[in-house]
Amino acid sequence: MHADEIETLPLAASLLVIRKDGKILAISRKDNPNKFGLPGGKVDPGETPIEAVVREVREETGMLVVKPFMIFSGVCHGDVTYFNTNFMAKSLTGQLAQQEGEGRLAWVPKELLYLGPFGTYNKALLKHVQLDPRPTPPPVVETSKKRHLEKLLSQVENVE
Repeated sequence: MHADEIETLPLAASLLVIRKDGKILAISRKDNPNKFGLPGGKVDPGETPIEAVVREVREETGMLVVKPFMIFSGVCHGDVTYFNTNFMAKSLTGQLAQQEGEGRLAWVPKELLYLGPFGTYNKALLKHVQLDPRPTPPPVVETSKKRHLEKLLSQVENVE
């Protein structure tokens, strides 16, 4: 993708939160509770990516992001292609809770993010932050995909 094409992409922002056990805070698609991505969303007109990540995380998780800092950015291909800026935060305040009208909020193994709508981007992000330094594994063969997904989904911990 050329630089002039990137400049025309809609902007998005997301937050990476990693628990001590390595699980990652994720939110599912509203229409599919088993397809996860990071909390975040589109940057509204007149809004900065930092303002967007604070707003989106508050809407999706009930938490307030304190002192977000950028860790990664790039083209994020999915149903729609975005230029995404990814943040981590100095801290989060408030009560982490499932929000009405939002997707399923859960702590998930990182591999589940690879199977979601922005899997390629998430894999690059986690490699960048050195959470996944391994080379890309070979693709899961069709006959074992369902078992692999079931195994990963069994490790999901819903946020109440």
